[in-house]
Amino acid sequence: MLEVRRYRCQIVTPMLLHGADPKALELRPTALKAAMRYWWRALHPTFPNGKALYRAESKIFGGTWGNDEGNQAVFSLRIENPEVTTDVKEKLLPHKSNFQRAAYQPQDQFDVVITARPNPPIDLPAMLNLAGILGGVGQRSRRGFGNFMIADEWKNAFIGLSEIEQLIGKLNPDAELSYDATRHRIIVTHQKNCLPIPYLESVELGHRLETHKGLIAKTSQATHDYLGRDRSSYQNSIGAAEPRFASPVWVSGINSGRYDGRKIRSLVSRVHAVPPKNRTPDPAFQDHFIRTLTARPQD
Repeated sequence: MLEVRRYRCQIVTPMLLHGADPKALELRPTALKAAMRYWWRALHPTFPNGKALYRAESKIFGGTWGNDEGNQAVFSLRIENPEVTTDVKEKLLPHKSNFQRAAYQPQDQFDVVITARPNPPIDLPAMLNLAGILGGVGQRSRRGFGNFMIADEWKNAFIGLSEIEQLIGKLNPDAELSYDATRHRIIVTHQKNCLPIPYLESVELGHRLETHKGLIAKTSQATHDYLGRDRSSYQNSIGAAEPRFASPVWVSGINSGRYDGRKIRSLVSRVHAVPPKNRTPDPAFQDHFIRTLTARPQD
């Protein structure tokens, strides 16, 4: 018998999620499921080859294997009871005021209903939560947009590195996690060799801000500055549109748990860079960019 669970989710940073009409907001279950799939893969890079990885992945999330074998996902999800704002626009690039889109707003909520077979091979609410915290969904999700969390997972609505460490441990107990106190970050390593995929390398806690607008403005300004300073190094290390190189640096906003007006804290996750053949990432350039994003004023 299938099991049905309902999770109330809260949006933390503006969510630019659209369907076929790019001007109309739409909460799309497929976007959430795709995010869960991406971050599951990012936590499981030690399969012997890509085929083995895809086969294990498809047994959870669905997919075809070979000519005859196919796998149905062990779960489905749908979105219900949205309490959302649809008439507020956000600047995608704060330094370009005319570039705005309607966005779901922080504190908006919706239910995610997960229907799953008994004893699924992964902790589904943990996977949903981690995908929302580290990645999010929708446009600009690598640059501070689209983060969400399960609202009742922690009653005080505060998420820190210890909670993230717990989630990673639930999803891959074999991952080795160490804490770098000087950088306020978790470093993720594996005993086995890793495939050349975007697997999670670190999660770093940054500064506190009054609202999501400060997070997005700081991220946008850093991107603008680094591109202007050294476009070639940025495109080789942080991401580029042509040829396509998805950024290995994910910027998120999380609830800070503070009641002094600074409600958002930055979080930067780095995945292993997988650039096109003509680009060679510079880890030092990536690290300097991340340090700029997480620079912490006096707390």
